[in-house]
Amino acid sequence: MKLETSRMTEMKNLCN
Repeated sequence: MKLETSRMTEMKNLCN
């Protein structure tokens, strides 16, 4: 997993 993907997942988690 790339760092960028990890960041996107984190952002999505915050949105949820």
